[in-house]
Amino acid sequence: MNLYTNKGKMIVFFLYLFLFTFLSGAFSGDRPRTGSDVNADGLSDGSVAEETLPLARRAAVSDITIGLIETGSSNDFLNRLRDIGYSNITLLPVNATLDTLSQFELICLPANWANSIDGNAGEILAESEAYKQYAFNGGGLYVEQPNPYRMPGDTVRVTLLPEDVTFHTRYDTADFPPIIIDTSHVITEGLSRAEMPFPADTIPVLDPSYTVLVRGEVT
Repeated sequence: MNLYTNKGKMIVFFLYLFLFTFLSGAFSGDRPRTGSDVNADGLSDGSVAEETLPLARRAAVSDITIGLIETGSSNDFLNRLRDIGYSNITLLPVNATLDTLSQFELICLPANWANSIDGNAGEILAESEAYKQYAFNGGGLYVEQPNPYRMPGDTVRVTLLPEDVTFHTRYDTADFPPIIIDTSHVITEGLSRAEMPFPADTIPVLDPSYTVLVRGEVT
């Protein structure tokens, strides 16, 4: 299972981050595992970027105020945002409170924010109520795969989202290409299965209030 939205709330969280065509490697065993060229386009699916937005579209997105939590793959995420035209970006501490979050139209949690190497799951999840209130107040919340590598059971329950969800670091290459469940949704409209990036964290627990947009072939 890979892509979900929560109806009625300004929240989207991705395991396939195809909005920016970016994927930080999932983890397996004792070392980080990066994406390969599963979609056979000559570029690593674990690389920072495969394409950028046309210049005509950059002006339309550049004025959005974005707060990026400085953890995990935030450096790669920051570069990717800039590459596609976003410029009003502020790096935020992992213990950002509601007062801080509320200053921005969009809050982003980059990939690897919960792994034991460069993530900060404890500090971030300690502010779960702040994230929930921010979203309920109308703020945009964009959450990438946490990659809870070496967390207990290699899993993490993401309590900062409004409904229950648990991520696991395991992924299966057989999930590619994934199945697009809802091709008419604004997020998936016009995209093909071949355009989906490399498989990522799986979700063993997901509240039924979430709408499944994309599902892996296997998981």
